[in-house]
Amino acid sequence: EFGWKVVDGGAVTVPLSHRHCHYLSTYSNTASQPRLTLRQTAIQLGWDGSTFVDMTHYDNKNQNPLPAVTEHHLVISCNSSNAEFFICNIQAGKTILKTVNFKALPTSVTIQGKLEEQFYVFYHRVNDIVTDDLVSSSAAGDDGNHAYKDYFKATEDVSVQSVLMAMFLVALHTIAVVAVFAVFVISAYFAVKACRHFTKKRTDQTISLENADSAGEQLLSDMFQEQHELQNVDTLLKNTIITGKADRVKTLLRQTDNRHDAYVEAHIQAKKDIIQIISVKENEGIEIPDNNLISRVINVLQKRINKVFRAASVGIYRGGGVKTLLESYGLPGTIRDKRGCSLLHYMAETLNEDGSPIWSYDDINDYLDTEEYYINAVDYKGQTVLHTLAGHQQISKKVMWNEKDQPLEDVWCAMAKMFIKKGCNPTLRNHSGRSSVDIAMDKGATKFVNILIKVKYSFLMGSSWYFLFLILFTVNDL
Repeated sequence: EFGWKVVDGGAVTVPLSHRHCHYLSTYSNTASQPRLTLRQTAIQLGWDGSTFVDMTHYDNKNQNPLPAVTEHHLVISCNSSNAEFFICNIQAGKTILKTVNFKALPTSVTIQGKLEEQFYVFYHRVNDIVTDDLVSSSAAGDDGNHAYKDYFKATEDVSVQSVLMAMFLVALHTIAVVAVFAVFVISAYFAVKACRHFTKKRTDQTISLENADSAGEQLLSDMFQEQHELQNVDTLLKNTIITGKADRVKTLLRQTDNRHDAYVEAHIQAKKDIIQIISVKENEGIEIPDNNLISRVINVLQKRINKVFRAASVGIYRGGGVKTLLESYGLPGTIRDKRGCSLLHYMAETLNEDGSPIWSYDDINDYLDTEEYYINAVDYKGQTVLHTLAGHQQISKKVMWNEKDQPLEDVWCAMAKMFIKKGCNPTLRNHSGRSSVDIAMDKGATKFVNILIKVKYSFLMGSSWYFLFLILFTVNDL
């Protein structure tokens, strides 16, 4: 794949081969508003809460930018209707944003950003084949329009690699927001508290590390290992890089021969001043690192993301769990796994043996109040968290949740209300064209359906009705 950087209102021209279908994507660690021009046709890309929309004719105040830390995919597909014209569709998934007619296949597409924006544009090759005419008018290596080629071999998981590549490039070229420093000082109290998430009824009884399930056991072992390593020089160096203390980094570099790990961490944390310090020590350039370094950065990032989702899968939130890991790694709560699932999906889909949710009410509530997320995030099947909840068994069997012994069907209703209050939209349909209401009706979940139908009409009638609904919804819960 090929990648170009768009900076401060600049534009890049991406060449198009003679293929009839082209796969593009954009990525940024901040919100962005790319403008795409195909020949003389331009569209302003925006976001409607779940996918791309054409906002060309929207007022500026109503143009929602593309969300950060998410790869957004576009397809340009052209077909000949007759011997004289080609019909080209610009589409996001199955949604066609614009249809235009050309007398010949387009040879390039231009993508421009707005002032003070920075994002990356990727062209994904199909089967790793590039035609001879694929030459960009944005020269590779020009200031602001770097082309990064062949960093990755073709794999099945193009989306994850592109996101990680872009995260590395952001770390290389920008000084990001200082990552929150959180040293893993794990006391026995927090370890016991974390283990309580594995109990069936959230009693005061604790469980031992040996009795936890394998995923939780591995996570807790990692936590204790990190605590044990706090006095290790290399670990201290890593934590110092995270906090951005350049002078302290210089001191610690004199005490270790393992500078390469520090170099990788500096790129991950976007600490350009520290990258320069270590580069001088290593006597190597920093503008275009070799492929080995890029692979190391990608692997470390992927392991950290996996660790967050491993914690999410066993319901560990505080005490070295999801909340602590997001802060210490500097990761946003908007991360997704290889299935496209967000942390919200994990809250809804991970269950105890008795069928109750592993995630506690308090932890879900804290996450929704304090972390960054997209409430209408969809997985690769197009399903929101409400779709996931609607697919659960709606039975009257009683379980312990939120310190109440209550029917399981009431638990799913309570969780749905939590997400709805934050704006989760029950009218959204998955890639099979089904809404969460449809799925709940198939399950015969009368209570769940009633909740969704009430809020469904509020969404359809507009925001003012929705806010009125929330007020009534809240009063009803008191």
